Amino acid sequence: MKKIFIALVLLSTYLLAFSSEYKIIKSDSGREVSLSQLILELASNDVVFFGELHDDSLLHIIEKDIFQQLTKIDTNFVLGLESFAKNDQLALDNYLKGEYSYEQLDANSKLWTNYKEAYAGLIDYAKDNKLQVLATNVPIYISGLVAREGYTALGKLSEKERNYYARELKPFENDYRRMFIQEMNDITSGKSSQVNNLILERLYQAQSLKDDTMAESIFDFLEDNHKAKVFHINGDFHSKNHYGIYQKLELLNPHLKIASISPVYFPTGEPLEWNYRMFGLSEYVILYHRDEESSLINNKADKSEFLSIEKHNISFIFEPSAKVLTVNDKINFNQKLNNDKLLISKDIKDLRIYKGKEEVDFTIIDYNKKYNQIEVKSSAEVLNFVYIYEYPKNPERPYHFNLQEYMWYPIVALGEKSYFEVNALGPNRMKFIAPAEVTLTPQKKDAIFYSWKSFDKEFGFSIIGDLYFTKSIEINDVLVTLYSFEDDFYLLDDYSYFVEQYFTNYKQYFGDFGYDSFSIIQSADSNYKTFDNMLVVSKDIFNTQDIFITPGVLGHDLAKIWIDSKCQWDQSGANWQEITANFIANYLWLENNKPEEAYLWRKVALEDISAIPKEEIKSLNEFSFPDNQFSALNGYKIGGMLLYYTYNKAGEKRFFTALADILNNNKSLSGNDFFELFKTKSGVNELEQMIDNIYPVRVFIQDADVKDGSTKIKIVSSMGNNSNFDLDIKITDKDNFVQTTYHIDKKETVLEFGLEATEIAIDPDYKLYRYLDNNENVFNLKRTFLEKPFFIVPQDSEQFPEIYNVGNTLRANGVSIDLMPLSSINEFNWKEKSIIYIGEHSNNTLINSLLPYLPPSFIFGKNKFTYEGNVYDKANYSLIINTKNPFASNKSISLWLWNSDKDISNIQSIFNFTTPSWVILEHNGVGFTEIAKGNLIDENLFPTRVNIRRGN
Repeated sequence: MKKIFIALVLLSTYLLAFSSEYKIIKSDSGREVSLSQLILELASNDVVFFGELHDDSLLHIIEKDIFQQLTKIDTNFVLGLESFAKNDQLALDNYLKGEYSYEQLDANSKLWTNYKEAYAGLIDYAKDNKLQVLATNVPIYISGLVAREGYTALGKLSEKERNYYARELKPFENDYRRMFIQEMNDITSGKSSQVNNLILERLYQAQSLKDDTMAESIFDFLEDNHKAKVFHINGDFHSKNHYGIYQKLELLNPHLKIASISPVYFPTGEPLEWNYRMFGLSEYVILYHRDEESSLINNKADKSEFLSIEKHNISFIFEPSAKVLTVNDKINFNQKLNNDKLLISKDIKDLRIYKGKEEVDFTIIDYNKKYNQIEVKSSAEVLNFVYIYEYPKNPERPYHFNLQEYMWYPIVALGEKSYFEVNALGPNRMKFIAPAEVTLTPQKKDAIFYSWKSFDKEFGFSIIGDLYFTKSIEINDVLVTLYSFEDDFYLLDDYSYFVEQYFTNYKQYFGDFGYDSFSIIQSADSNYKTFDNMLVVSKDIFNTQDIFITPGVLGHDLAKIWIDSKCQWDQSGANWQEITANFIANYLWLENNKPEEAYLWRKVALEDISAIPKEEIKSLNEFSFPDNQFSALNGYKIGGMLLYYTYNKAGEKRFFTALADILNNNKSLSGNDFFELFKTKSGVNELEQMIDNIYPVRVFIQDADVKDGSTKIKIVSSMGNNSNFDLDIKITDKDNFVQTTYHIDKKETVLEFGLEATEIAIDPDYKLYRYLDNNENVFNLKRTFLEKPFFIVPQDSEQFPEIYNVGNTLRANGVSIDLMPLSSINEFNWKEKSIIYIGEHSNNTLINSLLPYLPPSFIFGKNKFTYEGNVYDKANYSLIINTKNPFASNKSISLWLWNSDKDISNIQSIFNFTTPSWVILEHNGVGFTEIAKGNLIDENLFPTRVNIRRGN
């Protein structure tokens, strides 16, 4: 013990120089401990995780000395390192035994670029003291493969390579995933698309693969060496909050005693103080000063799993009558290639790759319907790709030119960001539009040299062009340029009128426009935002493909540009710019222009919100683009309803005065800050409670009593005694009605009216943001899709290939379904899942179990069904029924039953019928038409509309 004490004194003396720069704190109490006490407490554990920032020199010094002193206290400790992969173990062992030099270790393993600064001292200490070192991580090329292609890519690996990663993969759907996605949002810069969500999901799979592999490596070693203990050094994210490796090792062996250490840094000059946010971060935290910010990726010492293209330098000549482009793309990668694979569109032909003047070998591999892979046999960082690109032609627009992002140049992965510099030579009668800084230089022979440089790293680069007619108008000192195709020149006058109308309104709402100019361009491509075939081009138009409800698309884009010119959304909360633009373009436009349709549109919006499973919905404060498409959809619709409520409560003048004041006095706002300001300035205090809840208001009529010339009703709110909202109430007798507004401020409210009502309705025009009751919110096919259902199809794939194709297409487009043949139904507990079943009316386990619970108005027989006495027994009749799963109240079932066991045509057409609870369809040889439809109501009604049946 005396030797231990002396060693700790020496350690404390050695690190005295750093004592003013860091503190060691017990996370659960905030109590500071000395380094000596830390070492003694750590020694009692089986495993210690040290979470580092890979590029931090102070942390490397601390972790090295902790390990040295632990091994002096307990020689059973060995070193585990994330920075070495399992396939490096042999080379590492040879180095520790003295059989390899450093050069041989470097040549036979994948050393991180900061190995000498960060880990060489640790390895050499282990070598000198004959201590084991565990290479715990998955090889970088395997995690990189998963980061680019997902877990399915592991099937390509050899049996030997199978030993280099975890036996069991556990990508948990927990807070660890949420925190990881949040950390990685800088990759997508707040843009929402299926592509970017897919990229984030694959990066999370790669992260989980590392966690599982490192946890199993430690577990396997301890199983084989029962006296051993492990001091493991890894990136802090892999073990903080007791997630990642920590959690997965605990699941592998719950009896292990584990401790973790996490760093928490402060800017120079700020006091090093514990706060409650550090509670549970780890067993111990190291507080210290560090000035530069480091993201999850930026502090990685080795980035090779994130191979990316730094810059495309692209050149081509455009001839309108040609069908192809000859392209030269000089590509700068972020590191040397190592027989890496890239993706290229199948429209890219005659590919040649050069390193300087030397041609580089490559292999083309079929990848999917749109892309091939190319495995490039080179170790260069700069290569020239020369190829012919057969761009899609539009037969109706012979000169239309559309180079879509990710399609006309090689890429590492969908969704990556790169710099772009594009140079093109084309005739001056062409007009090109691209999302970048442009320079036009006239050339001889009626030509123009175009040069585009991206403003920053972009997700992708698109160029569109055509023989356009143009018209320029000046509105309030803003130059607006309109582009139309030659044969549609009349649209220029129409859109001049629309733009002038919007500018008149928006100037009143927002004040002056913040840009000197913008453009509206007719588009031949439906992938872009269009308003009657016109494309609004703003600085981010090429990065998003959201289609809003017409006629608000032009209004939405103009509002978005207007807001963006004055106040940026800082992406740290609710996407308030999109919400506001959506409100102006849809709710307000309908209210002012088509009030007879407005309330129906709001009802549809509420039904859509309610159809999505609750776990997919976030409160408005949490809504932002990168999460998922359901979050985005609900963010728009919930936000629109909320602003519509505020607009009605505050009045138009105060509403827009508040909005203009916020925009004109703030450069950047988070969602939380925006709504806090908006609540104060609009005077609508109930905003505070509404934005923090998924379903802020659930209100229904609990009781209605009509007698002696009066009507008494009890209204109940699920918000409890803190309820605070305005509620419209409509009381109708036989010939007259009274509609008024009451302020609800408690859970139960009793109201009395001086007439005998025949009908009572609360919020009849859907002006209140509320959760629709079951009487209004029906089961539908859309709802079932969103519940990640079993997709059950007939057994015979040769007879019904269309059904299998639809299922596979849905999965390929991001719909989460489990596709399975009917014969497998008994192998799964389908009673606890949502289900989509497509098949004939036949006896099977599923249908026989469900028949007693299906609507009694339907009678089923072999190859026929009957509804209210009408028999549908011909092969061209089919029936869709959407209802709740009778065995699991929170799940739904969608059945498409048809009469023929021989053929089913045009299956894709059923997706036009996603709303009704049931619909009878007739196929006319081309498509389906509705014969009848209706809604199925849940048994537990919370009515917002009550009909009073009076006796004689």
